[in-house]
Amino acid sequence: MKAGNATNILPESVSPLINGAPTTESVDRDKDGYGLADKEQKLPRYGEGEGTVLLNATETVTHGDKTSLVIAAGGAFMSNFEIKVDLDNAGSLQYSNYTILNNLLKTIGTVPKITVSTIADAKTLAPGSIVTLEGTATASVNTQSTNPDSNKGFFDCIYMQDATGGINLFPVSEGVFEGQNIRVTGTLSNYQGEVQLAVSKVTVLDQTIQPVKPTKVATALAGSPANTGLLIQTQGTVSNMIAEQNGTVNQFTIDDGSGPMIVYINGYITTGGSKVTKDTVLKSAKAHALYARWTANKYTITYNANGGKIGKVKSSKKSVTFAAKYALPATPKRAGYTFKGWYTTSKTKCGTKVTTATKLNTAKAHTLYARWAKK
Repeated sequence: MKAGNATNILPESVSPLINGAPTTESVDRDKDGYGLADKEQKLPRYGEGEGTVLLNATETVTHGDKTSLVIAAGGAFMSNFEIKVDLDNAGSLQYSNYTILNNLLKTIGTVPKITVSTIADAKTLAPGSIVTLEGTATASVNTQSTNPDSNKGFFDCIYMQDATGGINLFPVSEGVFEGQNIRVTGTLSNYQGEVQLAVSKVTVLDQTIQPVKPTKVATALAGSPANTGLLIQTQGTVSNMIAEQNGTVNQFTIDDGSGPMIVYINGYITTGGSKVTKDTVLKSAKAHALYARWTANKYTITYNANGGKIGKVKSSKKSVTFAAKYALPATPKRAGYTFKGWYTTSKTKCGTKVTTATKLNTAKAHTLYARWAKK
């Protein structure tokens, strides 16, 4: 190139990597004024006959006492759109040009050696540090929008672990399945005390599904820093279950005697699986487990105004799901009295007060009574 003009003669320092055929042309399809919009302008060609168009090449450049290899492209092979691996597409499969160019870089030996850290070592580094990790994905991406009945993933993030520990990765929304061996590069940060990796690049090293065996831990140790990010398994007595009105469980507490831990679901884990009955034919040629599935029952709650009125009636009824919070009717009224709340008995000085924060723990239909105090 001379004075900014293209040349048809290649310097000896330039080595072509990708050439276009003699029929290659450039057309301004989107009419944006780029891409040889001037019909009189011709693509620079080199070689004998009609010549070929140079799309990608390397050039050895000497600067001072150093020599460098420069890779340049005249086509779309190195545009930001083709090879960008930024936060907006880190979890997406790349276009073919991305793979083509990376293979070329590997072939000519210009790809810098990747230094892979262990997860345990990465967690000791300061926030803002950029690291590359390799391990197994321990969660699949979220499928609530495409297949909600089998979703087991959190929104826009997954987990991975190696022999030293586990860590949260975000944003990752597609292209990775639980059990695949992956390599990720990103920036370390903290979220509510948990070390996480803001991903800038994800590479699936092995498409084979080889799920990680969960680590068995006591409930008291499940939330310790050493186990944060790990795929774990525990067991114990369930309590403090929090559910929606439709019975969907959001969280619960489990304790094996060593101390409690909270299991957080928040609607991410849904139904999935296949129902097995006495008529189901065994098709799995290995030992396996079946799991009971439960749906919270609904019970009719009668609200007795106990001498007053709820609107124009003396009582009303509502259906409430077990373990969900009570749904209370409108505040009742009674001439000469002040409403003190809803109680489990009509007797004045006993029973339990029920509010909108109270969870239904009586597995049968029952009545709540308005309690009154004279003005």
